[in-house]
Amino acid sequence: KQADEIAMILANYFGQWALINMYYRSHEQNSINRYNTAFMYLFLVLNTVTKYDFLFPSIFGIYVGGTLIMIHRVSKKYKVPYGTNLAISVVGAVCWIISEHYCNEYTKFGHVVWHAFFPLGFYKLILDFDDAKTYLRFHRNNLNTATRIRSKTNDFIL
Repeated sequence: KQADEIAMILANYFGQWALINMYYRSHEQNSINRYNTAFMYLFLVLNTVTKYDFLFPSIFGIYVGGTLIMIHRVSKKYKVPYGTNLAISVVGAVCWIISEHYCNEYTKFGHVVWHAFFPLGFYKLILDFDDAKTYLRFHRNNLNTATRIRSKTNDFIL
């Protein structure tokens, strides 16, 4: 259980780190990433104390909330739609919450759905952000021209 939770914390940490670096200028990135690193470190330390296991879903929810805010900001900045991919992740998250709070012979499979859908939605979102960032890196001269491009998962206008 601890190893699963540590992997979730670290995945969220690195996801937030990348989003912060995409959204903020370099002098702002360092100070904000310090807070992200401090929160991740404290969360990992707290998570190793087994008597506080019951706090993990709530603290992780707060941590993911910060990531959702950054997803919204980066999506607006780069004009990347995120609703469909986020909806896929939300299905996994809802199944995980139900299985964590109401575990029985039927809801225990919610954890399996969590492991399939939550990362799938975020993986597709990462691909879209990466496509947008790559496009901007190679076509900086046309930033004011709206251009429709097709990624592997979505159409979006840049």
